[in-house]
Amino acid sequence: MFATEENSTLVNRGDIILSASNTTGIYLDNKAVGHNFGKIISDGEGLEKSSWYRCKNGATIENHPGSEIRLNAKNSKGIYQAGAGDKKRNN
Repeated sequence: MFATEENSTLVNRGDIILSASNTTGIYLDNKAVGHNFGKIISDGEGLEKSSWYRCKNGATIENHPGSEIRLNAKNSKGIYQAGAGDKKRNN
């Protein structure tokens, strides 16, 4: 899922399954705001270089109660942030 327009909002209430290498669950840019109420999990053998979230240029991601995040891919990051003003919140 992605939101890249300034001040746009993304809401995940479902399952995001990362089943390939070099993948991202949620990508946010340009002051977009993301809300995760669902699941983001990696599923597969030998996966590498994946991330749950990529936040850039003032984007914000919020994990809400009941959300589930599991990433077991090699050389991966939970949250990749680039740029000033990026925020993450666990509610």
